[in-house]
Amino acid sequence: MTGTTSGSTTTAGSSTSGGSGSTTGGTGGGVGDPLPDAPAGEWLWVDIEGAQCRNGSQAGLAVRYSDTSSNVLIFFEGGGACYNPTTCLANPDSVDSGDKDGSNGGVFNVDEPSNPFADWNHVFIPYCTGDVFAGNNPGANVPGGGPQNQMFVGFVNTQLMLDRIFATFPDAESVAMTGSSAGGFGAAWNFYTAADRWGPAGAQMILLDDSGPPMDDAYMKPCLQQQWRDLWGLDDTLPQDCTECFHADGGGLVNLVTYYSSKYPDAYMSLVSSLQDSTIRGFFGYGANNCNAIVPFMSGSEYEMGLYDLRDNWMDQGGNWATFYITGSTHTWIGSNSRFYDTTVSGTVLVDWAADVVSGNLYHVAP
Repeated sequence: MTGTTSGSTTTAGSSTSGGSGSTTGGTGGGVGDPLPDAPAGEWLWVDIEGAQCRNGSQAGLAVRYSDTSSNVLIFFEGGGACYNPTTCLANPDSVDSGDKDGSNGGVFNVDEPSNPFADWNHVFIPYCTGDVFAGNNPGANVPGGGPQNQMFVGFVNTQLMLDRIFATFPDAESVAMTGSSAGGFGAAWNFYTAADRWGPAGAQMILLDDSGPPMDDAYMKPCLQQQWRDLWGLDDTLPQDCTECFHADGGGLVNLVTYYSSKYPDAYMSLVSSLQDSTIRGFFGYGANNCNAIVPFMSGSEYEMGLYDLRDNWMDQGGNWATFYITGSTHTWIGSNSRFYDTTVSGTVLVDWAADVVSGNLYHVAP
């Protein structure tokens, strides 16, 4: 696309005339407006009107424009989840000041020739709502003595942000929804809303989910899914025509996988995960013993079975998914230079597999 320029600034895929200027941001426009101009290659923080964190403070995003590409990478940050007193303790309820500077590792490394996203426009969305970017339940109270009056509005925030990102890059040739951990879940959850914006305009839609796998009800227990539905308001943010996503016992969220395969057959969708991810096992472990486990636990072998079940019995139904499974329990891969560029499984380097996903060459890698 041809971006809008103003002096030494750019908004998308347009050349600039140099100069640095300030990129500290501000509100920079109202609901649905394009994001503010900024010099290409520099991160700009933007407060998004109407977007708020779990504690009610201001939420926003960081953007870094390209002067050579119309493509857009949208990255959702990780950081746990808030659904009981214990999990909420380790989950951010406001934007960390360092997040306003964006990121430069992994998929954001503009100096790495093998990075398929190096010359794209980059959007970094910090995580501060505790609901894996999926919630619509303001003023909620976490049960069991957890924090009260929580703004679980991650989905609402994301829609406000996508409105402005779309207004900035309406002619993007490719749009990649990506994220790690909670952000991986968030990228997948909000994928349909991005596809419904850019898809009709002809953009190639890409999902790169790092360490945020949905699983069959045998592994991601329905009682736990019901807790998330009730606390975060998930039934209001799921695609309403995904009829199999709404089971009476609270289960069925894994049906998003086949729903996406059917509704977006031309999309390129993918998941990267370690086979025994210790962090996600910890969260899924709260479903043990019908959500009454004294010590939440999910074994590494059970998690591994869940991942292979996800690949073989859910993703392969559509044929437009790719997976990259890695031995061990390490959590998250695409935000780190060493992990993204140096991890090799069965002779395939992770970044090369990601580049193939971007080009539509979809296949599975596993030990």
